[in-house]
Amino acid sequence: MARSITTMSAVSLARVHLAIPKESLFMREDGEQPRASVIVHIINGMDLKPTQVESVINLVSGAVIGLKSEHVRVVDQHGRLLSNDATVGDITVTTGKQSDYKRNLERTLVAQATDMLTPILGASNFRVQIASDIDFSRIEETEENLCRPVVRKETLLNDVNESSMALGIPGALSNTPPVTDGEPQPEPNAKVNRSETSRDYAVSGKVRHIQHQQGVLQNLSVSIVVNDLANANQTWTPQELTNVENVVRSAIGFSETRGDTIHITHFPFVVASIPDQAPVAWFENTNIMQPLKYLLGVMLSGLMIMVVLRPLAQYLTKSAEQEEQEAESMEYDDVITKEERAAEAALQSKLESLGIDATGIKALDDNLPSADSPLEVQIKHLKLIAKEDPNRVAEILRTWIQA
Repeated sequence: MARSITTMSAVSLARVHLAIPKESLFMREDGEQPRASVIVHIINGMDLKPTQVESVINLVSGAVIGLKSEHVRVVDQHGRLLSNDATVGDITVTTGKQSDYKRNLERTLVAQATDMLTPILGASNFRVQIASDIDFSRIEETEENLCRPVVRKETLLNDVNESSMALGIPGALSNTPPVTDGEPQPEPNAKVNRSETSRDYAVSGKVRHIQHQQGVLQNLSVSIVVNDLANANQTWTPQELTNVENVVRSAIGFSETRGDTIHITHFPFVVASIPDQAPVAWFENTNIMQPLKYLLGVMLSGLMIMVVLRPLAQYLTKSAEQEEQEAESMEYDDVITKEERAAEAALQSKLESLGIDATGIKALDDNLPSADSPLEVQIKHLKLIAKEDPNRVAEILRTWIQA
């Protein structure tokens, strides 16, 4: 049973204690009854509804033979008695249920009367209050009714004996009673009558067991107050008040036989004055500060995009482009460097063959290309050399012309 109870979403742990009396042949039938106690550990933030508590009670009482629902108690880990709020059990011993039942009945009757008077008088021109007297006692009656008896069978016996009376044993004189003086002698031929009647009666009847309903309404006490200011004549006539009373009587089921009472009166209602509201500073006015907060948030978001995110995106994009350009320039420089080295080696060998001392020429990183190199390469190198040493350009050109 404990594992079955823990399947509920709000219960993490459950324990069931059973108190079952031992069976005995010498115990009366109305002896001790089985009882059960259930403790449940409810998950934090959750709670068991009264219907769920009722389900736990029915589960335990249905699993044990002879266990009644009112003999099951459910307690949580905080020591609260949850079974007291369930709908099962006897309402006669539950004060909380009696108060709730009485309050709900009165609230329902007031709502019915209010629905009838609101279109007539207006919502703020009357007040209705109802006090109820409810009998929560539990009464059981057993009644046995017996009808008039009827004769089912009757036997009549009438016996008449006219034979002579026997005095003793015949032939035995000693058995004859003695005759005394003055005593009348019995007649020898006396008549004996014997009558006997036997009747068998049949008795019909019925046994009725009555269990009275709990929560029986004994009487109602109704109080109605109407506003004088709601009437154009500034006062209510007895006929108008009687009409209002009749409307309420019909709405709530008024019964004089039951002992209900109703009282209606009229007073001018006092209109409650609303105090002037103190002026609120602009920074405390929610109608101003709320849109201002939204506007400030939008401005801060835009500023962050312009100052932080945009430069960061540009930097990341530019860095990628620079890396690609540098990679391309390095590849191009490697190609140029190889050509320049080849041109410088060819020039050096040519100068040596012509007997020109090449040690006095300024050694630059920009080595000259060969004479048969592309024109664009030669022009590029000449520009670089012209920036570093203009005299070197004339010497190179002279060398190329002589060659």
